[in-house]
Amino acid sequence: MKLKQILYNLLFPLIGFGALIWFLIRVIPKPSRATYPCMRAAYPVTFTFFAYLAGIGLSSLAFIRAKKWYGKKNYIITSICIDVG
Repeated sequence: MKLKQILYNLLFPLIGFGALIWFLIRVIPKPSRATYPCMRAAYPVTFTFFAYLAGIGLSSLAFIRAKKWYGKKNYIITSICIDVG
């Protein structure tokens, strides 16, 4: 694996979490700050981080459900869960 890819895999969650904390610290006390340029720059990173976490969570849930349905010998629902995951 290339060094660039390794750095991306390590830094993306850290940068996303940092953007989330920055956004929450600045916007919760005063919601009008959401229109500031620094918040407009942090918002896409924060949203992407949430999408990343949601993707990991939903994929994990789909594979867990597939394992459950496979144990019950229901192969159609198992294949649907694997496709979703």
